[in-house]
Amino acid sequence: EPEYGVDDPRVAQQRVAEEYGGRSIDAGLKESRGSPELVVAPQGSSGHLYLLPQAHERRPRLEAFFRDQTWCGPLFVGEAVEAVGQSNSHHLALTFSMRKYQEPNRLGVPGVTDVVTSEAKPAKPKGFGSHGGLGAFERGPFLVAMGGGFVAGSEEWGRTSLVDIAPTALRHLGLPRDGIEGLALPLA
Repeated sequence: EPEYGVDDPRVAQQRVAEEYGGRSIDAGLKESRGSPELVVAPQGSSGHLYLLPQAHERRPRLEAFFRDQTWCGPLFVGEAVEAVGQSNSHHLALTFSMRKYQEPNRLGVPGVTDVVTSEAKPAKPKGFGSHGGLGAFERGPFLVAMGGGFVAGSEEWGRTSLVDIAPTALRHLGLPRDGIEGLALPLA
């Protein structure tokens, strides 16, 4: 019998992919595609925007730009990024989550999101899953696995974290986990 893992099909299905780079140039917020003063790090249905010190005066305009976008959901600026587990050090100017929709995805499960892309990180085809944002359907993933320390029919309802995935997979594959953060699941 094969051993396998299945990722969560409930992640928010992507609806609209927004390529941010060109928009920031058109809005006069970034000099050119290759210029380093403003960089977006797309995270699927969220993103982080970094500003070098010489471009720091653009932050109020950036904040206004993002608040005006129909695809932008919650926006965290300055020290507010700490509310979503980020640090405002290292030039992080703002963090944003893309807009969420309650409509059902192609499988009938509610939860659809817009996603942010870049030239370096293009979008998946429309309708595929995405994660990384603050939507209710992105923050409750589950993992199904068989074999490698999992007992048939067992469930783990304890507090877990994303950092538990790597040690769980390593244990499943019979590989060493020395020095790695997180716990191998199941915990019992």
